[in-house]
Amino acid sequence: MKTFLLDQDGQGMTEYGLILAVIAVVIVVAIPGRVVEAILGIYESFLGVFEARKTL
Repeated sequence: MKTFLLDQDGQGMTEYGLILAVIAVVIVVAIPGRVVEAILGIYESFLGVFEARKTL
């Protein structure tokens, strides 16, 4: 808790670290769903291409 109460250089670094930690958590939580959607979209487009080639 001491690091959060420092008025010197320490405070800026801890706030920066906290912000980075929050951003990292948000990214880790937000990305997997989007990645899965993107992979499924790519997979579907590949299937569409293969089906189109079969019909030719």
